[in-house]
Amino acid sequence: MMSPAKKRRTLYGAILGAISGTALFAVLYMVWDPNLFYAAFIPIASALGAGQMYMMREE
Repeated sequence: MMSPAKKRRTLYGAILGAISGTALFAVLYMVWDPNLFYAAFIPIASALGAGQMYMMREE
């Protein structure tokens, strides 16, 4: 079971990852080929952000 602080940090990491994934999607969609395949970066970046915060050492 996760502590409330770790759960909050993991959620914030997922949210920030989703924001950066959305920005990457928007840039790639507008600059390169308008392809909806780039939308796959949103959940991937969100999972990477959450995973990074989950693996951090608790203080």
